[in-house]
Amino acid sequence: MTLKYFHMNKRLLLLVCGLGVLGFSQAQPTRGNLIDNIVARVDDYIILRSELEAGYANYLARGASPSTQAKCEILQSLVLNKVMVAKAEIDSVIVDEGQVQSQLDVAMANALAQFPSEAEFERVYGKSIDEFRDELLPDMRENLTVQTMQRTITENISVTPREVKRFYQQIPRDSLPFFSTEFVVGQFVKKATTSEKEKQRVRDFLLDLRGQIERGEATFEALAQKYSEDPGSGRRGGNLGFTPRGTLVPEYEEMALSLEPNEISDPVLSPFGYHMIQLIERRGNEINTRHILMKPRSTGADMEEAIAYLDSVRNLVITDETVRWEKLAKEHSEDPFTASNGSYFTNPNVGGLRISAKELESTIFFTIDTMQVGTYSQPLPFNMQDGTAAARIIYYKDRFPPHQANLEDDYQKIKTAVLQSKNNEALEEWFEKSRSQVFIYVDPEFQNCRILN
Repeated sequence: MTLKYFHMNKRLLLLVCGLGVLGFSQAQPTRGNLIDNIVARVDDYIILRSELEAGYANYLARGASPSTQAKCEILQSLVLNKVMVAKAEIDSVIVDEGQVQSQLDVAMANALAQFPSEAEFERVYGKSIDEFRDELLPDMRENLTVQTMQRTITENISVTPREVKRFYQQIPRDSLPFFSTEFVVGQFVKKATTSEKEKQRVRDFLLDLRGQIERGEATFEALAQKYSEDPGSGRRGGNLGFTPRGTLVPEYEEMALSLEPNEISDPVLSPFGYHMIQLIERRGNEINTRHILMKPRSTGADMEEAIAYLDSVRNLVITDETVRWEKLAKEHSEDPFTASNGSYFTNPNVGGLRISAKELESTIFFTIDTMQVGTYSQPLPFNMQDGTAAARIIYYKDRFPPHQANLEDDYQKIKTAVLQSKNNEALEEWFEKSRSQVFIYVDPEFQNCRILN
């Protein structure tokens, strides 16, 4: 059996979808009020109709046309994912539980950020946050297993410029996709540095909590649930589980490794705030810890200081032609993700610096909408992803009007599509070799998808 590409133009589809939404993505079940039924099964792993419909909705949301064949492609990718999970179980491939919890923490933080309060989140979903988290955990573990298997299968695949050119030339000229307006945007970030007085207040508070624990007045877990500002581990009594060396931020890990089992540390500062850490157990190259995280609060005066600093940066790059914005941002901007790219945001799907409006933060898009290309905004207060108060300058470097795909302007997108195509071929070959080791059932409703013949 071969996982067919059907008669659709796969090259065109990959190019439109960037990283390849159909390229064996990890679709997650829709948790609504749909009456589900099983559309496929691989050993003990099932695929629900809601998973298939969620993947198809994601495909349509990217501007693609309705297609029965596309839905078959999505079902194929879901089946392949389940085969990878089943095969990982056979081969005793185990993902790191610390990574699973970390990814789950991020997913939960992003989900909660969409609601004005935790109570509203629980009202909308009809379940507590802990229940929602427990329900999501198996999906997150399965997704990480699929990612691990995919990396193993495709890690040695690369793409040459000749392959990119050949791929592009095989797309009919009248079928080349049309890309919307894209932007190149950078930022220079300065955090609103908290005062020493505020930092001391946090340290003293954590030391008081440690005293309560040592006197037997409270447990570490109870205080973490009450006070920790880590939304993930706080709900679990501060527990991070076993994590390999090199997984945690250096400040945290160094302190944790210096502790004896059950010992509680002094407060230690990391980029996330102050941690009070308890070492639970060492096991080979792993440590099991719990912590209470507290973040010093900035004041209006702290923000004014950050804005004054950015004013001087802005004046410098505008008035001194010898100063390079990218070098300045790389060395001094306090957002590590954009600073490493010389201030620029990168396309989350295909890499590169050109980003469409829907991929930009809405606040940034509305800011550049009032700016001219090549100009710098005034310093603007905002909150970073971890909630830290900061200010930033937005640099509107360039704008690319809507256009039909071409090699000069869209090389990175085309290269990503080629890589995804080659990855898919490798995954198909792996599927052919592995499918005999697992049981696969597909509902007769989808027999025309030809997944099993």
